Amino acid sequence: MGRTCLSDAARKGVTGLLPKDRRLRKKADFDRIFESERRINGRSVRIIWSPGEGRCGVVVSKAVGSLAFRNTVKRRWREALRGMDIPNALDLVIVVRTEGAKERGAEIAGALKQALAQLPR
Repeated sequence: MGRTCLSDAARKGVTGLLPKDRRLRKKADFDRIFESERRINGRSVRIIWSPGEGRCGVVVSKAVGSLAFRNTVKRRWREALRGMDIPNALDLVIVVRTEGAKERGAEIAGALKQALAQLPR
């Protein structure tokens, strides 16, 4: 039998993802937010927001690397978002920059906290 890529937490049924009702999933939702003029720029992340239902989406540029690596980066950033205080009246798109793709755990949380602190409440 081959090896699996599941972590111990995934084997137990614990996922590190945001709940589906808190994630942006449709292209139309992403497009609506990208058309917004509301942006926060950080060293490793850009946050674009618009009024909405309190959902989040994570985007990583193809310049960052392969599809598998980009998906890994997105999972890391979504995991960090799980514990953050996100305003319920805003839909957010988190655009991870090349520098942000190299970050791990505490660095991601610090970058997100710094950027989210600038959002209107």
